Amino acid sequence: MAAGENEFIKAIVYKDDTSKLMLEVVLKTTLKNSSALVIPITENGDEASIGQVSDKGVYTFILEKKPKSLSLKDALKDEYITTIPL
Repeated sequence: MAAGENEFIKAIVYKDDTSKLMLEVVLKTTLKNSSALVIPITENGDEASIGQVSDKGVYTFILEKKPKSLSLKDALKDEYITTIPL
């Protein structure tokens, strides 16, 4: 299991009961942006959006690889909102 946290998000990587690699993202506050892309970044720098978050709450995603960090990105402005190590 891996985890990271900052003032915007808390993230936990774990395996579920069927051994799928999962990412749980807790968005601590509603974003000023309309929504943000959730982008896990692997050890070799690969990154691809796996979904979106917008309102305060808990979001769960299926992962293909264990990430070394997690970013939230404003797709309209093409700017990163935050990044945390995992």
